[in-house]
Amino acid sequence: MRSKIWLFALVTMLAGCKNAQLQPVQISRWSVVLPTSEIGNMLHQCSRDTPQKGEGGWQPNANNIAELEARLPDVLREQKENYDLDWSRVLSLEKRQYVGVVRNGKRYVYGNFFPEDESSDWLDHAISVCDGGGAYFGALYDLQSGKFELSFNGVG
Repeated sequence: MRSKIWLFALVTMLAGCKNAQLQPVQISRWSVVLPTSEIGNMLHQCSRDTPQKGEGGWQPNANNIAELEARLPDVLREQKENYDLDWSRVLSLEKRQYVGVVRNGKRYVYGNFFPEDESSDWLDHAISVCDGGGAYFGALYDLQSGKFELSFNGVG
């Protein structure tokens, strides 16, 4: 009987973990970690380059997002294209969606950034906007090295 209870508890726990990855996790008022099922949509943007999908996904946590967001403004200020945006305030002006991507066995966080006035179901589904300029961009963050790859939307 004890082994049946243990097995039931294990199956319930694993089902809970799997379901957790199927639901968005709102990190703050303006940021959300989307489920791994949204990776394909997130990495299919209309007017900017995106990283390769990789071989899998994972669920970033609030600490991973905080690390990325702490480093991002400095990286943005170093860009040759400044798009006349105040990069020091980017996290207070932009909504953010994140997914975890696994490529070559390494974990990355990909962020999709867009102006707060962009209205839609952004808390549940990846947003893709054609053109829009530098206010719309993607950031791939390598958790191991702390390096970023950035890509900005075109201006149509």
